[in-house]
Amino acid sequence: MYGIKCRHRLDAALVGLCTLLLLYCCSGQASAAATTGEPMYMVSQSEMERLSSNLMQLKNLNEKSQKELKELRKELATSKVELTEARTQSTELMAELSQLQATSKKQEASLMIANESLKKFGAEEKRTRLRIKAQRNTWEAVAAGLLVAWAAK
Repeated sequence: MYGIKCRHRLDAALVGLCTLLLLYCCSGQASAAATTGEPMYMVSQSEMERLSSNLMQLKNLNEKSQKELKELRKELATSKVELTEARTQSTELMAELSQLQATSKKQEASLMIANESLKKFGAEEKRTRLRIKAQRNTWEAVAAGLLVAWAAK
């Protein structure tokens, strides 16, 4: 019996001690905030509501800005890919253009050679035509002379 009373008293003492320690800890935190040297401010309900409203607006603007930033980053990545593709295509087209220009110069040189050949051929053709005409005129004169000589006989 004596042991039960003693134990009951011990439990009560422990509960009391824990309560005192809890109160001491809580009062220590409250007094610590007061002794930190930080200024304390009082805020009215309307100011608190305005600050809360401003905070919500800033939060919404931040979320909106984050979404826009993500979209812009996606667009930037897409643009970078498109720019890379355009540069590749431009390089390919420049190479093709250079090749076509070289081909064009070769064809132009071939045309110049063909033109010179045609001019030479035209000059030879004209000379041949004049030679044939001269031969025909000579034969006509010889034939006319023979005809006159035959008629005179």
